[in-house]
Amino acid sequence: MLASIKARDFSLHFNEQNLKGEELQLAYEINDAISEFRDTSKRLEAQYGYLEAMLNKTATFLLVVDDQGNVDWMNESAIKNLCGFKIEKLSGLAVLNENLPHELESFVAGQQRLLNIMVKGTMVEWSVTMTRYNRYGTERRLFSIEDVQMVLRQNEVDAQKKLV
Repeated sequence: MLASIKARDFSLHFNEQNLKGEELQLAYEINDAISEFRDTSKRLEAQYGYLEAMLNKTATFLLVVDDQGNVDWMNESAIKNLCGFKIEKLSGLAVLNENLPHELESFVAGQQRLLNIMVKGTMVEWSVTMTRYNRYGTERRLFSIEDVQMVLRQNEVDAQKKLV
């Protein structure tokens, strides 16, 4: 049972049959603790799913990268509209522009910069921000990349809607 709890398998239930006194009380408490762990785990999974759904709906390209350049996570917008596929390493962005990985590696935490780069024969302007955070004892970098032209076009559309 303890091995199952360590492995976060909360499906077990301590059998309370034929128990009396302190053993029965211990069984109740163990089952309550397992039930609480199970409920907490479900709540955290639901919260993670909710946050991931929100992050996947934003038009901003989001990439989570460790200090070795491994891409841990990309939102759907980055996969579909930035690269067209999920990259494993930050260096994979070289398919868009050979200087892009180096540009991103040069960012320091909290820095926001405009990047004007040639991507697939078109000059694009991106607003890029990098934030550092620690996850399970490992440093991660969150790159937030917004297509400035797309934001401007959306603002124009919103302004025209309000005008009409």
